Amino acid sequence: MTKELRTISSGLLQSQSIKKELDAIENLGLFYDELLTSLNIKADSIEFTNIAGGVALSPQHAIDCLKDGVRTSRFLKGIFKAISQALETNKDTPLEVLYAGCGPLSTLIVPLLPHFNSDQLRITLIDIHEESMKSSKKIIEHLELNDFFVDFKTCDATKYKHPQKLDLLITETMDKGLTREPQVSISEHLCQQLSTEGILIPKQISLFTGTAVFGKLPRYDQSVNTENIAIDIEHKQSLFSVNLNSQITYQGFESNAIAVPENINATPDICVFAEVEIFDGITLKVGDSILGDPICVGNFFGMETSHYSLNYTPKPDPSWSIKQKNC
Repeated sequence: MTKELRTISSGLLQSQSIKKELDAIENLGLFYDELLTSLNIKADSIEFTNIAGGVALSPQHAIDCLKDGVRTSRFLKGIFKAISQALETNKDTPLEVLYAGCGPLSTLIVPLLPHFNSDQLRITLIDIHEESMKSSKKIIEHLELNDFFVDFKTCDATKYKHPQKLDLLITETMDKGLTREPQVSISEHLCQQLSTEGILIPKQISLFTGTAVFGKLPRYDQSVNTENIAIDIEHKQSLFSVNLNSQITYQGFESNAIAVPENINATPDICVFAEVEIFDGITLKVGDSILGDPICVGNFFGMETSHYSLNYTPKPDPSWSIKQKNC
């Protein structure tokens, strides 16, 4: 089955269109379905787990994330590129790789392993759910990828301490608008453990706000080709970014004062959305993935001030709120 996995992932890495990306992810999903059945893996719990900074997806919901095809494809492409570039400058010792929130399939690393030698990578997989770790271990052993050094840690990623500096940190633990899931808290904690030249995946998550008629905005739909989709949001402004030099902390974020538009009826809803750079120009824009879907934070009806600010709280429940301001 390892040869088959290499063939599928090769097709994915070489894909040049959204259709080909989605075809490759469909094949990868079928591969994993067959694997779970043949290994009698039942990682189907649907219970979320509260941790510092959000909720950890249940094992079943983590499996379902694979179906967000362009997201999975772009992350695999970005991670492959990041590993390949890091190996060019780090040839003497294995890359120290940490994948936080790996889920039952370890989707963002296992399909790439057949493309590398086992002495090039040391991998640590983290998930808070024991059944996810057992599933990942079974899959890696069955695919005869256990020549790679892989350590399995059942723990809270916001508290994990790695024994040495990391070369590559992978964590895709986010929902739209950076709400609900603990991407910010995990990134803030684990980025401190990266080496000087260490790489964070995704490289940058950029948050924006604007006004719109929220009910008319497009949403990601995996059954529809959303390539080059236009999002009709007015008065767009940048909020903050999550990256290696991020200023967002556990204390949260408050935007500068934003003026209420003159005609609030035209675009009454205050929205937030994200764009993601996974690595080196490999991106997820609005329409590519659920991650780019806008969220509605509130509206102008009943607002009594000329300005407002947007406030982001990373923990215990990552969320947005509006503060009315007079300027």
